[in-house]
Amino acid sequence: MENQFQTLENSEDVLSLEENPGNLFIQHPMLKISVLLQKLKCTVLGINISSWNHESYQDRKKWLNEGLECEVLKLGEKQWQKGKLRVNVTLEFCPDQIESPLDDIRQMRLQDSD
Repeated sequence: MENQFQTLENSEDVLSLEENPGNLFIQHPMLKISVLLQKLKCTVLGINISSWNHESYQDRKKWLNEGLECEVLKLGEKQWQKGKLRVNVTLEFCPDQIESPLDDIRQMRLQDSD
């Protein structure tokens, strides 16, 4: 069974990072998901987190909210397609596989049935 990444959706959940290479986004290893998401969004937009609510950055926030008008020319297509482009910042978590004490018994039963 493979590990599967799942989107972390509850912004009130708390993360405790075991490593933070180069203190890239955060200074403290324990924080709420909402705080990390906001810091990531600020980094993407080039906004200081203390300026997040400042009106002068509303145009930049369009990348995250309603999107920007654009055209896309897809490989193999002959015409440009009009639409909107939006950046979505999500966090995904892949839990470590937990081995059950019964796994050894199941493995032995499988070997016995061969």
